[in-house]
Amino acid sequence: MGGTDERSPNPDPLTTENFVFARLGWPARITIALTVGLVTVLGLWHIAMGFLYVAPANTLSKEYASVIRDGYSNPEFEQNWKLFAPNPLQSDIAVEARAEFEDETGSVRTTDWISLTAMDIEGIRYNLLPSHTAHNTLRRGWDSYTNTLDEDGRPVGARGERATVYVHRIALLRLSTIMDIEPVNRLQLRSAVTPLATPPWDDRTVNTETIHEEQDWRTVLPRDLPRGSLAGDADLPPPNPAREAGSTDDTDPTDGNGAPADGESAAGDAGSVGEESGSPDSGRTTSGTVEAQEGES
Repeated sequence: MGGTDERSPNPDPLTTENFVFARLGWPARITIALTVGLVTVLGLWHIAMGFLYVAPANTLSKEYASVIRDGYSNPEFEQNWKLFAPNPLQSDIAVEARAEFEDETGSVRTTDWISLTAMDIEGIRYNLLPSHTAHNTLRRGWDSYTNTLDEDGRPVGARGERATVYVHRIALLRLSTIMDIEPVNRLQLRSAVTPLATPPWDDRTVNTETIHEEQDWRTVLPRDLPRGSLAGDADLPPPNPAREAGSTDDTDPTDGNGAPADGESAAGDAGSVGEESGSPDSGRTTSGTVEAQEGES
């Protein structure tokens, strides 16, 4: 009597458990091979660029510095090791600005100090997908600016002048979102540095009073104003003059233009703009009531 084939039927070659590369057609094989190869090459390239970015200066990193840093790593894959020893960040640094303008009577007035850092924090807090510009534009611009200043606070060379123009244009762009900047004639920036308090187990005493370091006034040129889609809303209010000394309302947490003026609390919520440079204290003023200045030159 004839026997029967009791073997199980052939498994489906398309199931995951029984996938065999050799059963695929040549177009599919080539596609998979190219995809795996491309992912491998890109992964190795990314690891190499990250290693050369953070490694000590060597012949290779010096030769291809423009490719490693500006061509690939910055700004999306920038590495910052200031969170670790031996020089971790020890201060919150906020960037503030004030503007000089002519009012309707032709008098020269000055606004209160406006925290640009607080404005960026407002765009980041409670936002699941915050803008990259809110994270890094002001911070990187301020770092580049302060790193190109000499001991007298003046920009050095063409790079210093470019950094100065850049950070002041960032400030004007931020201010254009809360007020009309067309009447603005001059702009002044300053840093608000607040040393971080020590943890409970550290017996060192740290003065956490905010220290301000003011930069020179800079004339606003027509080419510095935001244009096109970045231009401010024409319906925004004009700049508000600074409150007179002694008239500050302690219950008002804003700076007179709708942005928090407390650089300490602003920087403390989102981290610092950069590490304190340790420059001399000349030109710095401790925090306190900002006096109105009219016709300051």
